[in-house]
Amino acid sequence: MGIGFVFAGFVTLLSFIGSMIFANSFFGPFSDFDFPGSSFPHLFLDGTSITLFTIGIIIIIGIPLLLLIFAGLKLLFNFKTNNKIIGFSALAAWLLGIILVISLSFSQVKGYMHSSTRHSENHEVKTFANDTLYLKSTDNVDFDYHDGHLSLDQIKVITKNDHEIMIGKPTLDIEKSHTNKFEIKLRKKSRGKSPDRAIDNAEHIEYKWTQNDSLITFNQFFTLPLESKWRNQKLHITIKVPEGKVIYLDDSMGKIIHDIENTSDTWDYDMLDLKWIMEKDGLSLLEN
Repeated sequence: MGIGFVFAGFVTLLSFIGSMIFANSFFGPFSDFDFPGSSFPHLFLDGTSITLFTIGIIIIIGIPLLLLIFAGLKLLFNFKTNNKIIGFSALAAWLLGIILVISLSFSQVKGYMHSSTRHSENHEVKTFANDTLYLKSTDNVDFDYHDGHLSLDQIKVITKNDHEIMIGKPTLDIEKSHTNKFEIKLRKKSRGKSPDRAIDNAEHIEYKWTQNDSLITFNQFFTLPLESKWRNQKLHITIKVPEGKVIYLDDSMGKIIHDIENTSDTWDYDMLDLKWIMEKDGLSLLEN
């Protein structure tokens, strides 16, 4: 039993220290999770808070493992110690670690207290030759997901060249325009510790789309600047289609379309590779 305690405690402690140093994973090679363990707090915490949080985690996990090793050694060598002093000291340190992590967690909650939505990015589609607007999307992420990633709602954190890059999937909808022109509306959302900070976080969402005559190409991901923190950033795209005008949804648009209303209640993915006309009652399939 003593050998088992020492072995289990030592191996687990060594694995934990290795995961913290080499940032492979908190959960080890047998876990379904695959994200960089030591970089995880950087997504939420700033400055000194990261160091304190790391110390708290080390205390919470390390002390029970050290006690397990200590118990095994005591069984093996049968030496005498003042168990009460050691036990109370370890318990006090462990509780302090828990208090430290909890207090830091609560201090970061204020970073999500306020929500902001910006409606300022409205773009008129440039005039083109016919009445049909063709929509497609392109994969603008040119690196391998398997470098390690973590999903947070609609945000993915991908590790590339030792840097954590935050990307997110926009959602796209189609609505009727109240003018005679096609429009593209980008609505950015984020949270922050104050309304101004939430607005600032939303403004830092980076997204690109391009127009080539009647073809609009949307990126499949928006990005956040390096060193950004996760604040539930979201991007919603709305295509405004005038009555009597037609849109064509390329198969690639299945990556970003979201709950498009139409007169036939057609499911999003069944709307692909087809032309749709905006009528008085809404978006309808254009019969050939």
